[in-house]
Amino acid sequence: MERKLILEMDSYDRNILLNALNDLRTKQIREGLPTDPVDELMVKLYEAKQKRFLVSEACHEHYR
Repeated sequence: MERKLILEMDSYDRNILLNALNDLRTKQIREGLPTDPVDELMVKLYEAKQKRFLVSEACHEHYR
């Protein structure tokens, strides 16, 4: 069974990741390398469900 990783990020972080993946994809195209793995990851990121939730201050302080 493949392990899954869940990342918590805001829209700013998500855009940074998408831009970095797009830069990698562009580089691979220039070098004639396949872009399939990067494409699949970008699609996963675009299609990821966005959840809204509240984090209490007590919970936040616990992880500092």
